[in-house]
Amino acid sequence: MKSRITPSFVVACLALVVATSGTAFAAGKITGAQIAKNAIVSKHVKNGSLSAADLSDAARASLRGQTGETGATGPAGPAGPQGATGATGATGATGGQGSTGPQGPQGPQGPSGVLGLSKVTVADSVVGNAQTTTWVDCGSKVILEWAFSPSDNHDNLIGAPKYVYNAGGLPQKVGVRVRNLAGTVNNYTLVGLCATSS
Repeated sequence: MKSRITPSFVVACLALVVATSGTAFAAGKITGAQIAKNAIVSKHVKNGSLSAADLSDAARASLRGQTGETGATGPAGPAGPQGATGATGATGATGGQGSTGPQGPQGPQGPSGVLGLSKVTVADSVVGNAQTTTWVDCGSKVILEWAFSPSDNHDNLIGAPKYVYNAGGLPQKVGVRVRNLAGTVNNYTLVGLCATSS
């Protein structure tokens, strides 16, 4: 008699397969807790499937080789472009004053200046018919001119000038001899115009 596969038989076979596959089939994924220590060795790992991030720090450190020798210095590269000018720095403190240098030689004598003029005035008087000599002294200067004052007494006075000369032969002092003709007291002033000798 020829056997015949019915739908109920197929369902029964599928149920048997599920029942005998256990927990691993139902879970679909194996966790670390389910793997015994040292159970996975090199042959269980697919070549090229691990990266450095999958290794421990100690394992990565052991893979580093020793530092090689320093290579030869390469040729100098081309000069770079000139940089921008930096900002001006602050002004430093003023240094101390230096010592005075030696005095230079005396310069040549300059030309003579303009003659300096001054006026010397001497007040005097003469009584009655007496006579006297009044002197005007220019000191270091010389006499250029002399005169009486006031002029209204001039008619009553007679002058006879006398000079005293300096070492250069120039008059520096003048004396005027005065006599009163009116018989009364005459007050007068003798004025000398003095100049600096060149």
